[in-house]
Amino acid sequence: MLAAALLLILAGCSRGRMPTPTPTTAVSAPETRPAKTATGVIRAAEGGLVGLSDGAELTLPRAAVSDTAVITLRAVDDPPAAPIPRSIIGRAYEFTLEGGALTGIALLRLPLPAQVSPEQYDLGAYRWNGRSWERISGRQAGQSLQFGVDVPGLFAVQGQWRLAEATLTLTLAPTEPGQQTVPMTVAGQYRYAALPAMRHDYVQAHLLLKRDSSGGAGQVTGNEALDQTVAETVVWFKPDPTQAQGVIEFSHTFEIAPGELEIAPGSANRLYAALIVDDAAAPTRQLSTGVEYTQMLPIHAIGSDIVRPDLSPEIAQLLRWNAELNGQPLLQRPGSEPTLSLADVLAQGGLGEYHIRLEAQFEGKWVPVSNDVTVQLVLPVTATPTPTGTPQPGTATLTTPTPGTPGEPGASPTIPPTPTPRTPPGERTAAPTTAPSPTPGAAQPTASPTTTRPAWASIFWADRYTLAPGECTTLHWQVEDVQAVYLNDSPTTGREDRQICPAQTMVYKLRTVNSSGTQERTVTITVQSATQAAIEFTVDDYEITKGKCTTLHWRVINVVAVYLNDAGVAGEASQKICPETTTAYKLRVQDGNGTTVTRQLTVVVSDAAKIVMRFWAEQYTLKPGNCTTLHWSVEDVLAVYLQTTGQEEGVSGVGTRQVCPTGVNYEYKLRATASGDRSAIRVFTVDAVEPTLRSDEIIAQGLVNDVRFVNDLDATVGGDQPGWRILVDGINSLFTGATSCCQAVLTLQVPQSLTALGEGAPVDWPINPSQLIEFRAVCLGETCTLQTGTKFYLRLRSD
Repeated sequence: MLAAALLLILAGCSRGRMPTPTPTTAVSAPETRPAKTATGVIRAAEGGLVGLSDGAELTLPRAAVSDTAVITLRAVDDPPAAPIPRSIIGRAYEFTLEGGALTGIALLRLPLPAQVSPEQYDLGAYRWNGRSWERISGRQAGQSLQFGVDVPGLFAVQGQWRLAEATLTLTLAPTEPGQQTVPMTVAGQYRYAALPAMRHDYVQAHLLLKRDSSGGAGQVTGNEALDQTVAETVVWFKPDPTQAQGVIEFSHTFEIAPGELEIAPGSANRLYAALIVDDAAAPTRQLSTGVEYTQMLPIHAIGSDIVRPDLSPEIAQLLRWNAELNGQPLLQRPGSEPTLSLADVLAQGGLGEYHIRLEAQFEGKWVPVSNDVTVQLVLPVTATPTPTGTPQPGTATLTTPTPGTPGEPGASPTIPPTPTPRTPPGERTAAPTTAPSPTPGAAQPTASPTTTRPAWASIFWADRYTLAPGECTTLHWQVEDVQAVYLNDSPTTGREDRQICPAQTMVYKLRTVNSSGTQERTVTITVQSATQAAIEFTVDDYEITKGKCTTLHWRVINVVAVYLNDAGVAGEASQKICPETTTAYKLRVQDGNGTTVTRQLTVVVSDAAKIVMRFWAEQYTLKPGNCTTLHWSVEDVLAVYLQTTGQEEGVSGVGTRQVCPTGVNYEYKLRATASGDRSAIRVFTVDAVEPTLRSDEIIAQGLVNDVRFVNDLDATVGGDQPGWRILVDGINSLFTGATSCCQAVLTLQVPQSLTALGEGAPVDWPINPSQLIEFRAVCLGETCTLQTGTKFYLRLRSD
């Protein structure tokens, strides 16, 4: 009995000593948690959880840390920006650990705003790796996104609203020399498939003009914050509340003064635009493609000074003022001074033409970085000749327009009292030679206008005719006095600029109906394959004089490698070049298929002593009885002579003359003489007969859009046939054969053998983009070829 009782007592004692339970971390209700930073002590054997009042939680299971550690979960107010088009949704959170190491997987749960759902948003979990956001695997759990993490760090939910998108472009408008601001226009479309979030019936959007100050990193990563903001504005979109979807077109022009950009004058920079639309929890964001901008400074005369814009001291010290008299150096002054005294300049020289500009150094050479202000110091005109040879005091006049003072439109500069003329340094004291005066009664010459798109070339055209997949271009058309207009058989207005983004090569037909009947014009937009390299390779000036510089530009898409004259370069860039002799530049690219494609252009370098002569006609083949106009431009010469009939006559260096030839091969000649026994002659002929054409021939005028060298113009013929392909738009057909019809854009093929014939050949060369031309060629579809023979020609119709 005693033994049994003892056993019973021992058994009872055993039941009374229960094991001590493992402590667990108390989980507080979300409303009692801290709003921004939560910290907890986590023991390895226990695990635990820390959380914030918005629902963000970090859970560590047992054995997830090597030792007791302090865990912190903190909401971050200023995380690194998400790359466009994504945005950070909600807040970013940082998880840190002190006193131990993370040996397991922690579970991080990040809350989603109440209005965000996977049906309307493209969502993902991201971790900041110190350089960029990288996506990690996660899943939705209620109104949150949860995922495992094996290292502490910075985390965020990122995404974009699926129901809206935007496109935008940035363009730089042409400017006049001396213009005080540069217009930079952002235009685009905002498209939505559900009504966006609005405030008082409007959607707010931000437009930013950016300068690439990160070496391309801002655009490549989509982080516009890496680049300098040049200007910004707010625009307001007004959706139709009765429509669930719609398209809103917008545009805004930034007027940028060169001094605002804080970049070295003469340097090439890339600008782009960014759009941020506050339409949802994840704003719709988009970047435009980049455009190149070269900083040129406007200078103008105010009172008795030549004035430049206000610049920072660091930039101003890179400049110098340079004044020339009759094409010869006269004086230089530091550009750190914002003004140059015109009286000081005139005091250094005598009678003649002064050119004043700002210059900066590039590659050891001083190059112009502003417009020229031109001043003429001439003898006053008198009613009768002075019997003695004593010159009268000169008078100075500005012969090229310069912008007036802001707030004083059209203000003319006041010229100070003229100093006593004296011979400039290095100038001979012999009496000056003057060019012969125009023949009395002859038509007085006038300066030819700068080449612009004329009315006949403005009926139907596009900005670009070859696109990479996903790229866009703009179609333009302007027609008047018509009854109906159709684009690809859809009714439209007579004047429109329409952005198109074709997925494949497309032919666009503009059909017009008027009282005379129906006329059709076609434009083909070629879309290259996804692996085919899209290449643009141009130069500002195809012909320069020795000692001058110009700039190469290139832009390639869908390539693996790019080489300029066998040196590796970026896919989109520009390079200033100052060749001493005529030089060929080759851009070689390798596309994704391993195919190598080469583009070549040549910069012709003329001797500084060569007389540069421009001489052309507005039309070279006329109907009998019609007239045309001759244009010429010759500089830095002693005399210029024009021969339109049997005798030469003296003319000014720049002028025009209407002529009415008869018959065929009517010859016109321009001759110029200069110092050092230099001379130059240019001759061409005009036909005033109704031409007899083959069925595949055409005589037409057009505007040069692109000039490209190719190694073989016709692959169907054995051997290489090098030459040039000239894309000509705004086609105006003067005379056509039976099968030539309707194309608004043609490709003109010019064999290299014809461009090398030199003076007197029926081919004007070089030909550059934006020039007006007239040609006679054989055509097959949209491709015309200049063939050997006196009846075929290619002539310039502009400077």
